[in-house]
Amino acid sequence: MEIDNLEDITTVKIIENLENVLHNTAKQSIPNHRKNSRIKRTGRKIWNGKIAQASKISKSKFYTWKMNKNNNNAKKDMVLSKRKLRSLQRQAYASKKRNFYE
Repeated sequence: MEIDNLEDITTVKIIENLENVLHNTAKQSIPNHRKNSRIKRTGRKIWNGKIAQASKISKSKFYTWKMNKNNNNAKKDMVLSKRKLRSLQRQAYASKKRNFYE
């Protein structure tokens, strides 16, 4: 609201204008938690046949180890299968990155 003529503006209009300004300023200063709670996804995860197979093996090894946690050989197999899975995932991301830049 612009003030051109002071005679035309009543006290009620001035108070309403001040109330609107304060209300809008307060609204802008308070963070909106609903907007912040939404997380933007950066993109789809890479998934291919090798990763799928390694994931199945890793889950199987984990289940075997979980049934008998005292078995060190089962734990070693589980750790190796997890490493293999993670290695394949890193390789897939690297190839995606390399293809993007080429």
